[in-house]
Amino acid sequence: MVHVQKGTLLSEIVGKDSGMINTSYHQAVEVLAPGFYASAIDPGTDRGY
Repeated sequence: MVHVQKGTLLSEIVGKDSGMINTSYHQAVEVLAPGFYASAIDPGTDRGY
């Protein structure tokens, strides 16, 4: 399950604040560049999408 950040384009598209995703590919960054933010977070792994 991922939690979608309010106010993002993704939240406007999906119209929900959380949901299940189906993915077998994972990629993450430790620190986002200034001005960037994750649109969705997997709280179980702290991965951003």
